[in-house]
Amino acid sequence: MSTSKSKKSLPDRPESGPNTGNPDPAPTQEASSTTEGAELAPANVAVEAGSLQGLLIQAIAIDTLVERVNLIKEAMKRCMVEGQHHGTIPGTRKPSLWKPGAELLCTLFQLGTRYPKNSMLIERENGHFVFTLTCELFHIPSGRVVGEGVGAASTMEYRFRVQTEDRYTDHGQPIKAKYTPYDFYNTVLKIAKKRAMVDAVLTASGASEIFTQDTEDNPELFRETEVDHGRHSLARPQRAPAAAPTPQNQPAAKAPQTITGVVERAWPNDYQGKRYYFAKVNGQQLQTTDQNLGEDLLQATGQEIRAVVEPSPKPGKFYAKSFDYVEENGTEDRSEPELIADEVVA
Repeated sequence: MSTSKSKKSLPDRPESGPNTGNPDPAPTQEASSTTEGAELAPANVAVEAGSLQGLLIQAIAIDTLVERVNLIKEAMKRCMVEGQHHGTIPGTRKPSLWKPGAELLCTLFQLGTRYPKNSMLIERENGHFVFTLTCELFHIPSGRVVGEGVGAASTMEYRFRVQTEDRYTDHGQPIKAKYTPYDFYNTVLKIAKKRAMVDAVLTASGASEIFTQDTEDNPELFRETEVDHGRHSLARPQRAPAAAPTPQNQPAAKAPQTITGVVERAWPNDYQGKRYYFAKVNGQQLQTTDQNLGEDLLQATGQEIRAVVEPSPKPGKFYAKSFDYVEENGTEDRSEPELIADEVVA
């Protein structure tokens, strides 16, 4: 009896082991905690690897991609209006996504926009401004950044530069600029902001398959490029030679028309080594390739003219043949007959 009591009073307990009938709970608890510590690290690694694999599978799931593309197409069909949210330049392959359409996609996917100041770059070059902006898209419920886009604009772009720099005609006559780059400061800044936003939306939503961007900023250039490319790539079908038209079924030539109004805007555009001249009169677009007539149209900005034109196949567009200035009393000003140009070949 005394021997057993003395054994229980010993603090070291060296005899405890697997053969002991009543094992001491302290070393068992220590052993279990040691075992748990040894098994904890590989368990966490396995859980993290499994979570990462789940995220990767969710990010590249084919069903998710198909649903997203169908969702954008359904929104384009049911919510977007052509000419308001997007537009297709005749001759181009894809519609161009406009700012209202990009804002609608942001609402669809619950995306917010912000423009970090540290990524905004404003440069000066020969008196002109160059803006470079970065647009960040973030998920509004979670605040997580999901994409970004970059946009740039400059007053050096041709449509602004021709209105802010003095020019000379081929006859040596100076044409004084009506505006300065500061007049287009806000306009160019907003253009860069719009381009960055549309780029971010196309990138984050994966809508580049459906939309393109910026074709509306220079429609004439994009239209001519696409149309010329299409004409060379498409093969003409073989048809039997048609009989010579008789006077009864011969189509009548387009009769010249007259358009009278104030020249709201006039601008040149160089394409493939050839200069085109355009003017807006009463919402109608006049164009010509005649240099003398084109330069006269540029000088006629803000003045009322009476133009002889021929209709173009495209609605709202006409080929300018000649024009006269109109006085306030409605009579033609014959003091500058040299403004009457010869017929322009479209």
